[in-house]
Amino acid sequence: MLFEIEERKPKKIPFIERVKPFILSARPKVRTYFGAPQAALGELLSRVGIGACVSPTTKKHFDSYAFYFLDNGAFRCWKMGKPFDEKAFFSLIELSLKAEKQADFLVLPDKVGKGRESLEFSSHYAERLKGTGIPFALALQDGMEEKEVAEFVKTYGVKVLFIGGTTEWKWRTAPEWKRLADRLGVKCHLARVPSARRVIQARKIGVDSVDTTAVLWEERKMIPYLRALSARIGEQPCLL
Repeated sequence: MLFEIEERKPKKIPFIERVKPFILSARPKVRTYFGAPQAALGELLSRVGIGACVSPTTKKHFDSYAFYFLDNGAFRCWKMGKPFDEKAFFSLIELSLKAEKQADFLVLPDKVGKGRESLEFSSHYAERLKGTGIPFALALQDGMEEKEVAEFVKTYGVKVLFIGGTTEWKWRTAPEWKRLADRLGVKCHLARVPSARRVIQARKIGVDSVDTTAVLWEERKMIPYLRALSARIGEQPCLL
């Protein structure tokens, strides 16, 4: 009797298992936040000291992260052409305050590319959020001037200059903001660092931390990114 031999397809290896060796071999040389990974991936990243950027619309596994910061979600609202979702932002803060691990900082609500208008918007929320006890980060936007930023930092006790804004402006002005942060004695964070090449650029600028949502669940992006985080400045990491 002849039996048909069932053709078995190779078992697909889950994403987290495929990237696990690369994650565990990473030695990040700049503080890094990935966009709110799911719990299992967050726990794996935490083993090598990579934290999470948690926004109102992402999953919230605070205690599985090595560390995290609270994004206000304004950039996403701006991209979608929607007004800032204050209710979701305050809900995020409330959830964070109930977690065992507290946030490194929260990004004060801002207006993308709006300069002084954004600064005034942020000041409104700085007054309202004083009681949270979470350190403030000020999102820097196109058109802001060093003098007014310095005054804001001193007035509201800001601990982090968060370089946001439009893409071209952000990368062009980042070195200037890093120098200002050093003079003010605060940290400097560069937002939305999307690729291995940009990681190297950010590290050469000397910022204290970076974040990305661009590499989650894509091996072809995550592996080069991890290599760029770990490489010594001056050597050429394999970015493929």
